[in-house]
Order: sequence, then C-alpha cells, then structure tokens
Amino acid sequence: MKQKRIKLLVAIMTLCLVSSFTVAIAYGGSEGNSPGTAHVASAIPAITSPELWNLAEDTNENGQPITVSTEYHLNFTIADANTLADLDNVTIRFWLDGTATENDTDAEANHYSYTWVEATDTWASLTGAGYIVQDNCEDPGTAGSVTTYEFRLGFKVSRVALYATASNWKVSIFVWDDSDNGDADQTLGCGIAFYAEIGMTDSTHEWTGLTPGVSINETVDGDGDIDFTVLANANWNATTKASGDLTKAPDTIPLLDNLYFNKTGVAVNMETGYLDIPGLTNQNPPTAEASPTATNEVLYLCVPGGTPSGDYTYTLYINIIKA
Repeated sequence: MKQKRIKLLVAIMTLCLVSSFTVAIAYGGSEGNSPGTAHVASAIPAITSPELWNLAEDTNENGQPITVSTEYHLNFTIADANTLADLDNVTIRFWLDGTATENDTDAEANHYSYTWVEATDTWASLTGAGYIVQDNCEDPGTAGSVTTYEFRLGFKVSRVALYATASNWKVSIFVWDDSDNGDADQTLGCGIAFYAEIGMTDSTHEWTGLTPGVSINETVDGDGDIDFTVLANANWNATTKASGDLTKAPDTIPLLDNLYFNKTGVAVNMETGYLDIPGLTNQNPPTAEASPTATNEVLYLCVPGGTPSGDYTYTLYINIIKA
C-alpha cells in the first residue's frame, strides 16, 4: 500500500513538470500589419474659356480680321486634377483653312505653331522667333502645384500671312499630360486684313541729255525703269500717278502726251490720279518676308519742241492695292 502511494506521488510530480514546460512555450507579438497601395489614376486635362484678344485685351478678336505684324493674345484655361505639374506640353496651331491643314508644315503664309513645355517652362514659335512675344506669355511654371491656370500666348503673324475674311484662319489648342492624356479646343477663328508694303529701290530718278523735239520716249537713266519691291498678303495691283506736270516755273513739260509708263504691254499716259501699271496687275504675293517681290515700272518721256532749257521736276508715286 505504501508502495502504491509512492508511485502515485511520482506520477503527480511528473505531470506537474510536464505542465510547467508547456506554459513556457513562446508565441508571436500581439501587433500585425498589411502593406497597402492606393492607385490614383492620371486625370485627363481639360481646356476651357479660349479667348482671342488685342494687346490691351479690351477687344474680342474672335471672328474679326486681325492685322499682320501686330501683337495679339490667346488666353485659355487648363485644369488637371493631378496638379499642373502633371502636364507635358501645350501646343497651339494657327492656320488658314483651304491653303493648309491643321498638321501642315509651318510657313509664314499660312501655318504657325506655338508650344509650351512644362519640364523646362519654355515657350517657342516653330515658325520663327519673331512671331512670339515671350514677355507677354503666361503659364504656371515648372512643377506647378495648382490644379487650374489661365494661360496666355502673346503672338504675331508675318506681313505675308495670307489675307482672309471671317474665320478662315483657325485656332487649335492642344494639351497633353505625362500619361499622354489630352484635350483639344478648336472653337476660335479669325480673318487677316489686307496688307501691302512697298520699298523704293530707286528712290530718285532722272533723265539727262534731253533735246527738245528730238528726245522721244526716253527711258530714265540707268536701267530705264523705277525698281521697287513689294510685300503683300494677297494678290495685288501696282498703281501709279504723278504729282503734276514736270515744272521749271514758269515753264512745264505737260504730262499729257509726254510721260508714259508700263511694265509690259502698251504704255499708258501718266495722270495725276492712280492708274494700274500694265503688266503689274493680279500679282501673286510673296511667301516669306525675307523674299519680297522685286519688280519695276518703266517710264517714257517726250520733250516737246520749244521747251526752254533747265531742270524740270515732279514726283512719281506708286501704290500697291489688293487685286
């Protein structure tokens, strides 16, 4: 009996030891974690409120004829919910429908491209630096923190930008962001007013060695004509007139039957009112400011018998008009 009690005691002590070892097992901490990611989509930028203004921004030029070599402002608002730091670039195209297409090659006569690049905060005119007014362009700069901004392009067009009425010159505004999302606006348009400019190569002219009654249809000294250049933005006519009779007071050489002109074809008697110069009507405009059209007017002078000697003066005028 005593031996049974000893065995029972040993069993109880063994069970206590086992239990004590079980309680001492280590488990993990009480705090867990789960990394997560929120995927924010690239918002699509949007163009709103396009406006075409004069320099003072007090005259709406949309649908109106603008003037070459004159500053205008193109204003528009761009919004991007990811902030404007998400933009890549803005591109503006100004082009004459019917002679060019929106994506055509840039040319002074009918197509202009302007860009703003967000990464460098730079504006440029792909048609030529003279057609953008850098100081009057506005943008949010690089890494802009705002979500909307009113941009402004200060621009000009060449003196040979083609004449057009109504809204035949179109304005296209594009914006792209860094994810190639984009928007476009093509609601603006305008015309361009006629422009012509003459440069007198022969600023003076003279006839020498004239003899009364003998000098018939004498052309001017030198190459026999009056040379000049023309810049225009539409087909043009050259017209001419004289201030009056050639005069050495009190004597005159009358214009009538004595002073004639042309370029080609039949010569015309000079008058004090403008007349078309034969051979210089419906002329095509030049395509670049650096290449004006070089041409001339031929003058023929007769000196009637009995004309007293001396220097007879007058002024010749040449005027360029739309054909």
